[in-house]
Amino acid sequence: MEYINQPKNKSIFKTYLIYFISMTLFVGIRIMSSFGVFGNLNDNAVDVIYTVLIEVVCLFLIPLMLYCLLLKNKPKQVFATCNYYKPNFKSVLISFALGFVLFFGTVIASAFFNGIIALMGYRSPFASSSEPITTSAYLISIVTTAILPAFCEEFLHRGMVLQGTKHMGFVKAITLSSILFGLIHLNIVQVFYATLLGFAMGYIAVISKNIWPAIIVHFTNNFMSITNDYLQSSSATYQNFVNTVYTRLFASNLLILMLSITIALVIIVFLFYFLSTKLYLNSIVKKVETAINSVYTKDGQAKTNEKINLGDNEVKELIESTTTLNLNNDEQNPLSAMLPNQDKVYKPRLRDCIFLIGSLVLGIIITIFTFVWGLL
Repeated sequence: MEYINQPKNKSIFKTYLIYFISMTLFVGIRIMSSFGVFGNLNDNAVDVIYTVLIEVVCLFLIPLMLYCLLLKNKPKQVFATCNYYKPNFKSVLISFALGFVLFFGTVIASAFFNGIIALMGYRSPFASSSEPITTSAYLISIVTTAILPAFCEEFLHRGMVLQGTKHMGFVKAITLSSILFGLIHLNIVQVFYATLLGFAMGYIAVISKNIWPAIIVHFTNNFMSITNDYLQSSSATYQNFVNTVYTRLFASNLLILMLSITIALVIIVFLFYFLSTKLYLNSIVKKVETAINSVYTKDGQAKTNEKINLGDNEVKELIESTTTLNLNNDEQNPLSAMLPNQDKVYKPRLRDCIFLIGSLVLGIIITIFTFVWGLL
């Protein structure tokens, strides 16, 4: 991999500028909400209005308009840049399975991190409601907590930020977009597991060359979370089952607890690798099929009178040209091998990332504030 030194990269600079503007507006609305701007409305109305302002306006419409304005692109071009391509049915199924697996990973990561900050004296200042969750509230939550965040937050992070900065190197772009994703939750309780989930979704979006698998994973994770809360609130049988599992798990000695968690994590990591590989192969196989079908008919006849020899070597070259996968190297890291091939990577300078730093500082300050608030 070769690093390129060149003058300020306007694409990276403008992408982070747009993100900083969106994040600042997001923070402003959160502050307004904390001062009771929506205090005269009922809870369901507040959820809808707040979600529309945050997700649709701050994290989708404004970034889209600014991106079109600053980079002189039409909306259709922006969606193409963000890899909005129709996924096939198999990719959709694999994506839902990945979301299901990663949900349990986020549960473990959340419990681990929350246990650490609890030992430090943190107590959430937001008391959870003991009132049952109604079916109407649950259905509204599916829209406000699962559907809209999955689409809007993925557009901003796995779409605009990740794809707009990928020439810095995919690993760096995935890492930075996932950290921003964690920090934009503006909550010490969510920042750790959201960052890990963001990294997984960024990886999925890159290897599939499509943002929809990441959107599906995001939706599935949030949907399962709110469904779990709803079932615990409305079903005594489900609540007793969950309580029994937690009681037996945490009533065991520390060695058994750690062993159980370790086994669960190993299974989750294995399933993530297995399913992401399936998603990757499905994408690559489709590309190879498209290349073959472009020169051959279904009955194997060439579409041109000229001699065509699309053999194993050319298929091999097609695979290796679109990924870092070297089919002759068995010792490659299987995860990094599925990332797209980048011969030349731009080395960003401070002036490229000034608004990235601003976004990070803003997110870190507010996240630390929420932690200190929980200590008081």
